Amino acid sequence: MADQKYTLAPRVVQKSVAATTVPGSSTKIGSMDVRGLRRIFVQLTVATASLTGFAIKVQATPAAAEQTLYSAAADFTTPAGLLVGASGDLTGAAAGAHWFCMDVSGLELVHIYATSGGTATLAIEAGGT
Repeated sequence: MADQKYTLAPRVVQKSVAATTVPGSSTKIGSMDVRGLRRIFVQLTVATASLTGFAIKVQATPAAAEQTLYSAAADFTTPAGLLVGASGDLTGAAAGAHWFCMDVSGLELVHIYATSGGTATLAIEAGGT
């Protein structure tokens, strides 16, 4: 009897968050379920005003506390660890298009937090496999 081979289709996830006003205090703008994914690519569109803060937080399980992995300017200008790359300093992102790419193996949830002077909006498009 010949060996049987099984191929699993990769899990593909897409997530959109419509333009949301970013307040003056750090606020969760969106979350993405990344179970079974290896990497995500997140596109950010900032409008009206610049951000004054940006953070990526994660959870290993839904019951685990959120852990802040990246929130300083240098985290994004010199990516390391799970953060593969970024378009620049996301903590002060000006109006326009920005992005980051991140390895998410072993994680369950990725959360995006942002802060502005209260007039910026942020839209998110994300995908992963």
